[in-house]
Amino acid sequence: MKFRKTLALMLLTGMISSAMLNVAWADLVGIVQQFGQRQLVYTSTGDQSKLTSITTLNLDAYAHVVAHPGVNAFVSFCVDPNDVVYAGTTYTAHLDYNATAKTTSNSNGVALTNGVAWLYATFVTTNDFGTLVAADYTAFQQTVNSLVNQTPFVSNRFTAALLANLSEAEARATYQVGDSDITGGYAVFVVQLANGAAPAQDFIYVVGNSSPVPEPATILLWTLGSFGAFGAAWLKKRRNVTSQLA
Repeated sequence: MKFRKTLALMLLTGMISSAMLNVAWADLVGIVQQFGQRQLVYTSTGDQSKLTSITTLNLDAYAHVVAHPGVNAFVSFCVDPNDVVYAGTTYTAHLDYNATAKTTSNSNGVALTNGVAWLYATFVTTNDFGTLVAADYTAFQQTVNSLVNQTPFVSNRFTAALLANLSEAEARATYQVGDSDITGGYAVFVVQLANGAAPAQDFIYVVGNSSPVPEPATILLWTLGSFGAFGAAWLKKRRNVTSQLA
């Protein structure tokens, strides 16, 4: 009886472990290095900001093929209201990433929040917001601004959608790049722009997780899960043999 209880505990551990599995990003630093120091041209139409890479940019991860197919340009939103950009101007850009803290910040040191990351990942990778018109881009930017500046929320449909998915405290908390609870299989970075030595406005960029690898803790959980499943199978087989002998 004691052995059966042990096996049942092993099985329960395996089930819990399987439910807790969390896949980590393979190489966030490598993504930043691949993006490199890149020349991006800023354009704006109908309150929609777009950044276009002069050289080939792998935008496979910018995967919302319904509304935002990635070619060499991506629609973005400002996360640095203190600086400016000018339409038709070419800027030097790089992705900001603190590998120790796993955070991404604008050029003023303000870290990206969960709320901004969730909004942008939802905008890019789903059709939940539908097709945006000029007024929508303005409202979206207002919600982003309230998170960047830590000011009271403006009431609009994007704020409502955000708070329906995250609490206000969660939305205003610092985003850990690649946190699947916030952005699913995507990671959101701040792309910092500069015009020579002068900083310009910073924007956001999303990358898909095409090559995830398990964290050490995840491997341990997989092992426990497999062990639990093995224990369940052994127990079932033993019961079958016992019933046949009875």
